[in-house]
Amino acid sequence: MRVVLPILAKVAGIIAACLLTGPAWQNGFFATAVLIVSIAVFCMASLITTQLELLRRAQRQELSVVQPADREALLNRALLDHAPVPLLFQKTDGTLHAANRAARRLFETEGRLTAPPSSLLAVIEADKSTSEHAVIRLPSSGGSSRVYAVSVGQGGCVGGIVAYLALMDVEARINAAEAQALRELLQILSHEIMNSLTPIVSLSATAADLFGEVQTHEKGLMIGEALATIRTPR
Repeated sequence: MRVVLPILAKVAGIIAACLLTGPAWQNGFFATAVLIVSIAVFCMASLITTQLELLRRAQRQELSVVQPADREALLNRALLDHAPVPLLFQKTDGTLHAANRAARRLFETEGRLTAPPSSLLAVIEADKSTSEHAVIRLPSSGGSSRVYAVSVGQGGCVGGIVAYLALMDVEARINAAEAQALRELLQILSHEIMNSLTPIVSLSATAADLFGEVQTHEKGLMIGEALATIRTPR
């Protein structure tokens, strides 16, 4: 508002000068006309100066109140929070902390895990060569549980962190693998059952055809043989 009002006043002065200069000159008030023109020129120059100052302010690089290190930390925190995989880290005192939003939601904490699952602690305490791809089951919301593949990386005590953990939800993959195995088993069983039923169907059709014809001793023997084959357990 402090800037807008002077600008409006200067614009109004320029317009008024344009409207008054002509009549004053025509009526012989030459000095007044020159004065009005001088005022208009002053207002125009002042207006241009104000616009240039506003333009310089808009282009000026203001010093950020956030230090570069803090900006990097905020950026890293934003990137971690957008990661869909729950991420944890262990400090030198042995405590576990959630590193992103997915981990905080999984363990229902805002930072430190007050009661970390024993299966998760066992993965961390085990040798790295055996814990890189460990699979554990963790409780989830609603009283159910899900299977996670845990990847452990060493922190080297940088920033007081001794280990990093990433938890990959493999429940959906396991369910998909089980469903695929069940489908393959059903296909095999269906194939075997059809192979067993094909001779029975064929012999039954043959016997039905023979029953429809004129009965002879030879056909009776063929019918008996077909029925005996159907009754024979396999």
